[in-house]
Amino acid sequence: KTGTISQSTPYIFENIPQGVDYQIVEEDSYGYTNLTDVIEGTLSDDANYTFTNRKEETEYTPAVTKTLDGENYYGEKFTFTLEGMKSIGLGDDETLDTSGIGSQTVTKIPSDTPGKVTFESVTYDGEGTYLYKITEGSLNDTDYQIDSDTIILKVVVSRNEDNTFSVTPTYYKGNL
Repeated sequence: KTGTISQSTPYIFENIPQGVDYQIVEEDSYGYTNLTDVIEGTLSDDANYTFTNRKEETEYTPAVTKTLDGENYYGEKFTFTLEGMKSIGLGDDETLDTSGIGSQTVTKIPSDTPGKVTFESVTYDGEGTYLYKITEGSLNDTDYQIDSDTIILKVVVSRNEDNTFSVTPTYYKGNL
């Protein structure tokens, strides 16, 4: 017998006599890793079997570099904001809408990682092209001029043969 199940609806095999040898095989599920592929044995009165799956995800931690007067900067004079962008056409492809993530702001670059502006990790659970914009601001300090360029971060998430994801980030700098 063959059956199809969903996450919320179990499949019930009926009218199979006790003592019958069985093998239950779960086919690959797109976007999930099967932690249980095959269950086999001899059917008993109270047979109840569970297949376990794990939804595949990956993370990427956006980061940019800040220099001031040619040196890697650390301190609290500048702010850096990462914002998601609405979906746009990109050649033959269309980006996924990331505007729902809101924004992340970094207000301090630690002295132990000078120049490195690190945002919180972003989690991806599907393939696609994702766009973000990164901007610099100041904390009301008129002694410094901010970099008015916008950095566009393009993150391409693709699926590997083993059902895991790969992340390929590309940063573009310029005025929009």
